[in-house]
Amino acid sequence: PWRHRSLNSAAQSVSPQAAVHEIAALFDRHGGGEYIGEKVSQLEHALQAAELASRSGLGDEAVIAALLHDCGHMLGLDDGAAAERMGECGVMHHERRGGEWLRGLGFSDRVAALVARHVEAKRFLCCVQPGYHERLSDASKVTLTYQGGPMSVEEAARFKQDDLFKTIIAMRHWDEAAKVPDKEVPALD
Repeated sequence: PWRHRSLNSAAQSVSPQAAVHEIAALFDRHGGGEYIGEKVSQLEHALQAAELASRSGLGDEAVIAALLHDCGHMLGLDDGAAAERMGECGVMHHERRGGEWLRGLGFSDRVAALVARHVEAKRFLCCVQPGYHERLSDASKVTLTYQGGPMSVEEAARFKQDDLFKTIIAMRHWDEAAKVPDKEVPALD
């Protein structure tokens, strides 16, 4: 049976087969549930994001990160009332929790960092693109208030120099686009 790995054991790594089993079990438990405030399930959102990433040319690690970018939300569902929430829109710090969990399962530092940092792109785009905030879904606007709001100009300048900047921004665009009801995409297997 799947056993939740605490964030404190993030440095522990498991076999690739055990990691795949844990991820499949997480999607079995929570993948069919509503994707926070949107008209797709958690699994549909993840698969659509991965399919978009697969067409990007940014590599397998970007595809894996896109597939698993919101795993922290599902992990928070295992914690029930103990998980700190963003109103009715998911789990606080889901990005960091997901990145740490994936690192503990033996995923590369790049995959873990892309998951752990994907929220930064929304904060960046709200700072630098006029009108971006207005185009966010209602759920994304709510979560932004819990995630620190738009970056400051100084934060945005530093973020833009990051080696992962291009991929993190791409992940945000996949995240936004991966909310299409009944879209046909490859299955999880």
